[in-house]
Amino acid sequence: VEWNQSTLFAWLNGEFAQNAFSEAELASLIEADGVKVTVPSAEEAKKYCEYDSWRTAEATEQAIKNGARVQNGKTWWWLLDKGEIASSNSYVYFNGTIRTDGLSVDYQSVAVRPMMWVSSSAETETEHLSRPEASEDVSEDASVYESASTEE
Repeated sequence: VEWNQSTLFAWLNGEFAQNAFSEAELASLIEADGVKVTVPSAEEAKKYCEYDSWRTAEATEQAIKNGARVQNGKTWWWLLDKGEIASSNSYVYFNGTIRTDGLSVDYQSVAVRPMMWVSSSAETETEHLSRPEASEDVSEDASVYESASTEE
């Protein structure tokens, strides 16, 4: 299954976005490759969270309620990249290491750290950017926000 056809993609850009953000906040989300809410790639996780310890994620109450696997208060979270095993995706392990071997995309115990680009300008409705390359600097009017969640 391609990312833009996955149930996680549909949830993040549908129910999650509608419930997590006000109309004004939704308007400030910048479309990157036609997507407003995504999960980080392994490359982005390394770029924005340089050390394993920076990539650890505490499980929220909602994530635990929805079945996120927790070890020492930390949870696994999905990455955008396909895993090495068929029908799997890469993920970040409890200790912050990036695992490219992958877990089955049907595995329900992995949390989600949504990522989005947010414009600080009022002219967000007409802004359409492609996803910045990991080697590019992110402009001052775009920021990365994330949270651990597996809300349904």
